[in-house]
Amino acid sequence: EDEHELQSYFMKRIERFGNSRDLAAFLAGEDITAERHRVGGEERIEESVMLALRLTKGVDLSRFRQDTGEDFFKRYPGVKQYVRWGYMTEREGHISFTDKGFFVSNTILSEMLTLS
Repeated sequence: EDEHELQSYFMKRIERFGNSRDLAAFLAGEDITAERHRVGGEERIEESVMLALRLTKGVDLSRFRQDTGEDFFKRYPGVKQYVRWGYMTEREGHISFTDKGFFVSNTILSEMLTLS
């Protein structure tokens, strides 16, 4: 799959799950899923942005608008500052971390997603 397909996949099919610690059931081939949580709405958007930014290509800005109906920079206005500081770059219709930005990406993502 290419990164466009992955980003679209993230926007549509995010589900979290937890497994039980029943080793015998696991070894017997049984379903050991203890809980499932389908991620939707705001949580889905933020999860997909976080996951896409962890890819080298980053967030496809036109895909983001298509999937959410929102402008990425209006939703995350602080991103422009990270671009000015050299932590992120906007090129070829994508926003992504620079090499320098990858080192502090957890902090940036935390700030971005908290402020949105």
